Amino acid sequence: MSAESLTSVSLQWLPEDPGFRGRRLELRSSLTLESLAPSSVRWLHENQGQHRCQCGCGEAIRLQPRHYWRVPRYVHGHQNRRGYWRVLQLRQAGYLTVSEVAKALGIGTTTLRRREGTVYPRAARIGGIRVYHEADVELLRRRNNVPPGVAGRR
Repeated sequence: MSAESLTSVSLQWLPEDPGFRGRRLELRSSLTLESLAPSSVRWLHENQGQHRCQCGCGEAIRLQPRHYWRVPRYVHGHQNRRGYWRVLQLRQAGYLTVSEVAKALGIGTTTLRRREGTVYPRAARIGGIRVYHEADVELLRRRNNVPPGVAGRR
């Protein structure tokens, strides 16, 4: 067995080196890399295309040999898209988000959120997202005394 085929799993402190700052560790093991490769490669071929992204897109996760121990939950770059899909579904159902309503009223999103429940009525929440109907925007416009032509429409 050659030294290159060893996988490092145990730790050992090395003697202090005058040219190096700090302490160093050496890793040693008697487990060979060749013994791990066939099972992970076989697993890779058996499971390729079986795991789907959990952001909601349904795209297949491209597995790599290192995923043998832990399969990723998302396709690379999709981990923050769960909220994106929820908002997209709400828009298709006819709801408006805080940012869209704020643009229509000509005010900022923070202003709309802070005045909610005092100046403006409370927004409905679906899955933790504030949503409004088109009719709610018209009521808010009248309450705010903003003429319909001034505030942007979709």
